Amino acid sequence: MGQLFKEYQIVATESLGLAHRRLLPTVAKLARKMQVNLNNTLSTLFNTAIETEIEALVQQLVGEQPGTVYTSVDISTTSTLTLAICEDALNQLTDLYFNEPAGASNGVNNTALRLFDRLAKHVAEQSQLLHSDKKSKIVATKKLAPQSIVLQFTLITTDQKIPFKVILNQNIEQTLVKSYLPHPLIDKASIEKSLLSVEVEGYVTMMSRTLKLGDISSLNIGDVISMEMHDHAFFSIGDTTVFRGKISTQNERLLFTVNDQQENDQ
Repeated sequence: MGQLFKEYQIVATESLGLAHRRLLPTVAKLARKMQVNLNNTLSTLFNTAIETEIEALVQQLVGEQPGTVYTSVDISTTSTLTLAICEDALNQLTDLYFNEPAGASNGVNNTALRLFDRLAKHVAEQSQLLHSDKKSKIVATKKLAPQSIVLQFTLITTDQKIPFKVILNQNIEQTLVKSYLPHPLIDKASIEKSLLSVEVEGYVTMMSRTLKLGDISSLNIGDVISMEMHDHAFFSIGDTTVFRGKISTQNERLLFTVNDQQENDQ
């Protein structure tokens, strides 16, 4: 059963399989471009190669309000971008196809299928009908000035969620791929704090053997060292703990800040 808006039939959600299949490649293409853009941005920011993963799914959902049809783009590692079409917006969008042939699909009105097929390209042109809410969704229910849509998404790390914003203009594909505006509170330091937050033991791990910091004289030229650091690392000479402290880096130097001087009788 479909809902009839004027002369146009909006096919029920369960009947939108073809539209789903048509829209999915476009969404996947956008997601790939967004991923490349995000990787390039982060890599430039930190001057090192950083990769993220973005996967896109397309789902059709029937809205809670009568006469509303949703198509949802779920970007699993960031957030959900939802496009909701109310009756007025739907009528305006379907007017774009008023003079187009219905197509030969056994006499079935395929206006809704063609609408969803091209929705990704036209929704930015209809941006005056859209507004952004606080849940990272774009909903076609209110009027705004063109180029005023803000897509908010979140980069999720192990211990922090970092929000970003992208402003959509007349070309939704170009803006998702090229336009990138960080959240005012987001900077390199805050991202580093999240991405580089590690649990640290006061030891140096090299290949399969473990050395205490006081035993670094046994290292050879060309050895590769990885070091984990926390606020209470131990500095030892032999089996004796000299003091505890915090290991950090500054101006390309490794610093050890003493927090707890250890007394010994030797």
